[in-house]
Amino acid sequence: MLDEGAYICSIRTMYRILKENQAVEERRNQLRPPEYKKPALLATGPNQVWSWDITKLKGPEKWTKYYLYVILDIYSRYAVGWIIATK
Repeated sequence: MLDEGAYICSIRTMYRILKENQAVEERRNQLRPPEYKKPALLATGPNQVWSWDITKLKGPEKWTKYYLYVILDIYSRYAVGWIIATK
């Protein structure tokens, strides 16, 4: 079976044999993606940083929906602008 490239063993057995022959490193030390850092929105006065939000609203009839678009000032939390649209 070795000539055919077929091996019959569990994954754990394979790693145990490779470890005994110093042919494998510890799997926990693999490269990990960098930790995500949340962006900090810092405003020291009004109208420096704005944020936006979209909310889906149900309409009066079945299968109708509206979208509420809001622009917020981060410093004062004031709604700078808003609009309700169908798309």
